Amino acid sequence: MGFDWDPRTRELWFNDHGRDMMGDDMPSDELNHAPKAGMNFGFPYCHQGDTPDPDLGTKRPCSDFVPPALKQGGHVAPNGLKFYTGKMFPPSIKIGSSSRSTALGTAAVKVAIA
Repeated sequence: MGFDWDPRTRELWFNDHGRDMMGDDMPSDELNHAPKAGMNFGFPYCHQGDTPDPDLGTKRPCSDFVPPALKQGGHVAPNGLKFYTGKMFPPSIKIGSSSRSTALGTAAVKVAIA
């Protein structure tokens, strides 16, 4: 749903929404890191790096795929990604989703990348 290149390494980072119809907390939306071409992150066979799809998961094991750099939680709906190098924004913000029976609000996650 969103992607950006690390301004220091020029490597691609992206986030995506997990599939629906597996409950409020499953599967987790993902933050993925793709430092090289040709990487496969599992869709539609595997979700969040360790959860086989209920319909297609028997076709390929999750071990065939690259796990996410970060599991963001079920249905948090990350709709963008941007590396920010400024100092204007506060250290946390509230996020939520309309795809859960109970809205999830949590502090935004800062991911340290080396």
